[in-house]
Amino acid sequence: MGRSFEGRPVGGGGRGVPATLIGIACVLLGLVVVFSVVQPRFLSPTTLSLIFRYYSPVSVLALGMTFVILVAGIDLSVGFLMVLLMFVMATAVTKGGIPPVGALLLGLVSAVVVGVASGAAIAVARMPPFIVTLAVMVGANGATLLLSGNQSVGNLPPELLALGSSEVQLLGHPFPLTILLVPALYAGAALFLRRTRSGRALVAVGANREAARLSGLPIRRLEASAYVFMAICCWLAAWIQLGVNRTADPKVALSDSLELNAIAMVVIGGTSLSGGRATLAGTALGALLLAVLFNGLPMLGGQFGDTSWRKLVQAAVILAGACLDVIQRRSRPG
Repeated sequence: MGRSFEGRPVGGGGRGVPATLIGIACVLLGLVVVFSVVQPRFLSPTTLSLIFRYYSPVSVLALGMTFVILVAGIDLSVGFLMVLLMFVMATAVTKGGIPPVGALLLGLVSAVVVGVASGAAIAVARMPPFIVTLAVMVGANGATLLLSGNQSVGNLPPELLALGSSEVQLLGHPFPLTILLVPALYAGAALFLRRTRSGRALVAVGANREAARLSGLPIRRLEASAYVFMAICCWLAAWIQLGVNRTADPKVALSDSLELNAIAMVVIGGTSLSGGRATLAGTALGALLLAVLFNGLPMLGGQFGDTSWRKLVQAAVILAGACLDVIQRRSRPG
């Protein structure tokens, strides 16, 4: 039987909160308490606004990555593809003279083309996702260097900056628009997986590919669609990132390890690496957990402010998520 986006059987089972989500929430709450005691300004509106602003793009990447891992895939290219799409849109406006709306559409079309090509290679040609997305990663990096000349592109029109730079007033304080946008995207994706036929079919493909095939599901098309959705998320994250940085910077993917962060957010959130169980609420909590960690560690001072600690945290989170996945699979009956 297929699984819902919370890891329960579709159409049945209880409605209790999964233990994984409770555990992540408790760890997150504990970290917030510790960092707030050490540095009271951690819970200030300014700090919270910065967390939501700077981690919105990778949270969108994690949303797409959840769909890819749901169908037992992986995508190593997301950070570099996001940066490439930033330059496609930025250079289309600054050098090509294309209106901002046209540049955004060009970026979206470019993302869909890459997603379709990757999805076809993986789902139809049955090439390993690791190899295909590794090739896309290297190709996207090379294309970015060609477009950018390894230089940032600035002086971008407001339309390209709006999604990542716009603010809303909440409780009398300015917060980035993405504080509303990202949760809405996650909620919509969760409803899609839980409530729609196509969403449940995606879960079924990840849970048991052969059973899905025997049931008459278009498994190749469904599997490929996960990579197309991932590419669209890269485009949306690129649009947000342009507003956050106010420039297109070719070094973003290298400095921030975006694909590793996205994978870490997904696996620590409880999505099964073997496919068939996606926990979007867990991914959202995983994104918050990493954002809190990465912003809180420098506030401890000393060696914790070094970026090497962030890399160690990344490794620990990915390993913890993988171990949790193994434990959960062994504890499930059958």
